[in-house]
Amino acid sequence: MLTRRKTRQPQPFKAGRDQNRVRADGSEARDVDDVSSERSTPRKRKSPTPPLEVKIGQAKFHVHDVVWAKIKGSGPWPAKIVKLEDEQAEVQLFKGSTEIFAVNDLTAFGEKETLKFPSKKTQKFVSAVKEAEEAMTAVEGIKENLEEAGDSHEGEEDESHMSEYERMRRANMDRNKSILQTLQIPDVSIFKPVESSSTGRLARVRGLKSNRATEVVPPRERSLRLQGKNPDGESMGLPADWREPTRLRPVMFDPQEQQERQEGDIAVSKCKIKPRNSTEEEAEEDLQKTLAVLERMKTLSMPAEESREGGEEKLSQDQYLAGLLSLSVAEKDMAKVVPEKISSMAIHPDEANVIVACGDKRGNIGIFTPDWSTGDDCVSSFRVHSSAVKWLQFNSADSCLYSASYENIIRRFDLAHMSFMEVLRLEEDDDAFIACAAFRHDRHSIVCGMGGGSVMLFDSRKPSEKKFQLHNKTVRSVAIHPGNDFLLMTSSVDCSMKLWDVRKLTGKQHLMNLTHGAGVVSATFSRSGKFAASLSWDNTIRIIDPQTFNELHSMQHNNQTGRWLSTFGCSFDPLHENFFITGSMANPRVLDVFDASRGKKIRQLKHEVWRVRAEQNYVSITSINVFHPARRVIAAGNSSGKVFVWREEQTE
Repeated sequence: MLTRRKTRQPQPFKAGRDQNRVRADGSEARDVDDVSSERSTPRKRKSPTPPLEVKIGQAKFHVHDVVWAKIKGSGPWPAKIVKLEDEQAEVQLFKGSTEIFAVNDLTAFGEKETLKFPSKKTQKFVSAVKEAEEAMTAVEGIKENLEEAGDSHEGEEDESHMSEYERMRRANMDRNKSILQTLQIPDVSIFKPVESSSTGRLARVRGLKSNRATEVVPPRERSLRLQGKNPDGESMGLPADWREPTRLRPVMFDPQEQQERQEGDIAVSKCKIKPRNSTEEEAEEDLQKTLAVLERMKTLSMPAEESREGGEEKLSQDQYLAGLLSLSVAEKDMAKVVPEKISSMAIHPDEANVIVACGDKRGNIGIFTPDWSTGDDCVSSFRVHSSAVKWLQFNSADSCLYSASYENIIRRFDLAHMSFMEVLRLEEDDDAFIACAAFRHDRHSIVCGMGGGSVMLFDSRKPSEKKFQLHNKTVRSVAIHPGNDFLLMTSSVDCSMKLWDVRKLTGKQHLMNLTHGAGVVSATFSRSGKFAASLSWDNTIRIIDPQTFNELHSMQHNNQTGRWLSTFGCSFDPLHENFFITGSMANPRVLDVFDASRGKKIRQLKHEVWRVRAEQNYVSITSINVFHPARRVIAAGNSSGKVFVWREEQTE
């Protein structure tokens, strides 16, 4: 049976029988002791090999033969023999599964006139017969090759002196060889790896250089016992009351690099980060290049958001996505802009130039102008704050760059005075620190989310602020509805995302409370406020309707960035209402594109240039991603201070 094969147990040798036995063919059998003396190890018993052919009556079937299998209730069906054993055959039904039939239920494929077929033939049956005819042609070619292979062995050893196993082995070899010839498999040499035309080199990263200090290997410590000294300390001259000091708590960075909070205005010349290992002349030359870049930035226009309309919504979804997926990262569009992990980012709204500003966890702010220089001077970095910069935004009202940090200071980068001017300074507080901020519509009022769960309203024209306790834990994001200046959205580590009326801010009078399973780290509106998206550590992204306060969709997304990566956030495209992007933990590295109207991930923004040409330009996780307000450009920042600009490939 094919289901389970029984093996014969070897019969033990009986010494009472005649040692010199004679086989049925007349040859003399050797004694067991003679065989054991010729080889030191006993021969392993081979498992029985299934026969290559079975003969029932006048019919003879072989493995790989095409036959008709008689299926009860359905009539004959074309099949191919896979295995033969005893009086059963395992066959593969064309357009069907593998079944076991008795050999009596099989008929040669060329003898179909002896069979009765149903009057109506289905399309599946017709396709199966066509495949069987093609297989039959291949089998006939195999048999011809077998006959030729048999003729080629005429001058070799006479098969009459071969054992049954050797004959079966030769038949298998000839059969396999003929099958390979029939399949027309080409020479193996063509499968050698194709040499790529690309060098596969790592792209040169412009901007700041990595601060990789040479590691000092501490001397190896040896115990007193290994030193041959008495472990009680007497031989070392220690006092009787001496105790081994406890080890200090390890720090994550050098305390000398931790800066004290600077109060008041900071001139560009005082906070400019010098190039690594530069002389005074080189540092002065770098400062002059930076001042030239800032002077050029003065001439750029900064249109108000009300004048920028989403023109791409006239395109169909396929057309819009085709344009979005055509973006790539060129070598000149990547640079190390700040020394540490990027925590915030903003793009200048000028339509003719690409200028990216980003802040890191140590309070540094960098400006990246990829089109204005071909060298490292495309990056200008400044040491402005003493702790993480959690908010950056260009303000069209005064054409300045605003920043907020954990140190409880808000600054304005005024190009007219070449200075980072102080806008707001609060007392340093480990519990009530500025964790996020956003402008209101008048571009003078600022909403700040605080570390203790409160929200502060501040007007830069008036030296006063108001605080409201809206959450129990740190507020991670604040956002003002684009069409309603009084509609405020907040998200917090207390697992909630809430909507508020700014005119009625109390801890209990919220308009909507959406609860997640973990902390909500990001909440943002779409361009016109039709949708709002919240991203949480519970690996979900939820879409709500801010007008009706209803939840529309909930999507799964891996948001576990861990300790060393910045948290993900949702960034809506200003040119289209429905689409937004987030960072991704997938490998190879991508950006995930979502459709808020359908509540699903629809694409992954991949760097096709890297995938095809092996130019490794985008090979890291970018947690912070922002759209250009008026162009099809995306700026992405990673945890090593590098910025990648996605845009359409530029022709020289």
